[in-house]
Amino acid sequence: VYALSPKTVKFLKDINKPVQVYVFVAPPGGQTEFMYEDIKELLTRMKTHSRFLTVEYVNIDSQQFRAQELVKKYNLTIDRDAFQQVDIGSAVGGQVIFVSDKRKKSVNFFDTVKYRARDPKAKQANFRIQAFKGEEMFLNALIAVTQQRQPRVCFTSGHYEASAQGFSDLDLGFATRELKAQNFVIETLTKISGQVPVRCDVLVVAGPKVPLQESEVSAIQAYLAKGGKLVVAPRTLDVAGKNWSRTGLEEVLG
Repeated sequence: VYALSPKTVKFLKDINKPVQVYVFVAPPGGQTEFMYEDIKELLTRMKTHSRFLTVEYVNIDSQQFRAQELVKKYNLTIDRDAFQQVDIGSAVGGQVIFVSDKRKKSVNFFDTVKYRARDPKAKQANFRIQAFKGEEMFLNALIAVTQQRQPRVCFTSGHYEASAQGFSDLDLGFATRELKAQNFVIETLTKISGQVPVRCDVLVVAGPKVPLQESEVSAIQAYLAKGGKLVVAPRTLDVAGKNWSRTGLEEVLG
């Protein structure tokens, strides 16, 4: 549960600017109480890998003045709906706020766990925790507040590719949603026959059913020659669904 992935450890070691983490702890007995120990253990381990990471725990029951001060200072969004209360104590409790320079990112305690129903057919919901997602959520928050610029992933279109925004079995909406959570910008290109925009850090050709045109292939070759990065998903059935389609990039990939 608590072991940090190599990706997280590397990112923490590479942080070179102060990051302040505020953990707003709800009063004992609330829904978030059982999540607190997991979150505290995770942050303790993260701190051992970065001298720039500092953590402050604010008990919104006994430190309401401090909680109000931070909410006002950082213009924090108070999650009242999650706690069904209107007072500052119950509203802020159960949130972790990451702050660096003028950037901030909030993670709700409830976002750190994944639930599954014990018996989906039961009349009354009875859920249990299936997974702890704290590391993933906190790493994404750290990326969002420390990264100087947002890398841009560009997807080609017009060749019956998998959609970057769609959520069917063959689309990539779930993948791009995860990329957005990790501070990437997603863009779908309508045309690349002239040139691939220099703003694209990565170009993705996601399973086209018809080949790219020669002018598009030439534009991609020029993009790669300047240091661009390319991801190609080939081996897709053609529009008729009978034969494997060609991407038009076979020679480039070779």
